[in-house]
Amino acid sequence: MDDKQRRRFARGEQVRDFTPSVADSFPKNSKGAASITRINQLVDQITQLDASRETNRRAAKAGTSGKKEAREALRAIISTTSRTARAIGMDDPEVRDKFRVPTGNTNDQTLISTARSFLTEATPRKAQFIAYGMKADFLDDFDAKIKAFESHAEQQHTSRGARAADRAAIKASLDELDAEIERFDVIMLNTFADDARTLTAWEMAHHTERDQQKRKNGKAPQPTTPK
Repeated sequence: MDDKQRRRFARGEQVRDFTPSVADSFPKNSKGAASITRINQLVDQITQLDASRETNRRAAKAGTSGKKEAREALRAIISTTSRTARAIGMDDPEVRDKFRVPTGNTNDQTLISTARSFLTEATPRKAQFIAYGMKADFLDDFDAKIKAFESHAEQQHTSRGARAADRAAIKASLDELDAEIERFDVIMLNTFADDARTLTAWEMAHHTERDQQKRKNGKAPQPTTPK
């Protein structure tokens, strides 16, 4: 959450923590009781969504870091294979033409496609590559590097998507929480119209820290219109 969202959420927590002090004034199945229940549900929901967002942020970061390392490793074995193919091609020109590295910046899909093409073409020519000093298990190593890159790329993509979904859900939940607090504000003002002490406590609970600071500075926040 950004700073503004955190202030809105903090207000929700304040309201949730305040409601037990007035809950007995609202009978079961009343608007007030239903509003208190929903506020508590939304605060819990946002807490879980923000934890999920942070988890996905960390996973996306790990995926990005791992993907960078895997990309470098995959590019290295592609380069080695291509270089070796050029040497083999001195006697067998057909081999050289099958292992050309794309020029310019390559995206993920081009890199994977190139790697898989090289692996496919090198498999029946394994002996020729080994004869030029490549390790006996270089094909297995090549395949492992492809899979590692694909795995990190998928982790990055999936985690970024999940984080975006969490952000959207947090925004929607905060909007609903704000609306529910405004509904409860009307209920509080009517129910405790003759109880100045309770309304003063409520006033402190349902405004954000910034609103309270404005009050201290003599600038009262603009009243909100319940939706």
